[in-house]
Amino acid sequence: MSHGDATGAWIRAHAVLLHAFARLTGRMRESLYPVDRSGRPDLRYYTASLAHYVAMYEAWLDGLRAVGDRCADGQRLFALRVHATWGLIARGTAAMDYARGLLQHEEADAREDGAAILAALGERPKRAGNAVRATRRPSRPR
Repeated sequence: MSHGDATGAWIRAHAVLLHAFARLTGRMRESLYPVDRSGRPDLRYYTASLAHYVAMYEAWLDGLRAVGDRCADGQRLFALRVHATWGLIARGTAAMDYARGLLQHEEADAREDGAAILAALGERPKRAGNAVRATRRPSRPR
């Protein structure tokens, strides 16, 4: 077994334990993933499907629509947004179409996230410029 295979096997085993702990404690499993000194999570743990991370992101958007700025559980909503964004980045080029769609969203934060996802995935500068311009439009009132 090569070093890379052993590392991958360890990460998979660790992820299984984290997921079990998350179920027992009611925590979002992604909130338990290890992070580096800068706060960036280890993207190797984000192994769920693209549909899973899109659903997480849409749950965040639905939460914004439902409660606006008066959210009683703002930390959970923010965690949905953050972990969905990391998950989309981890899914790589498969997430690019969804990220491009976010650039047209009425919510400014969604446009910003779309631009960030595309930048992390190496989107070409021409489109990145469009993404930056898209983030400058204000959100529609909630």
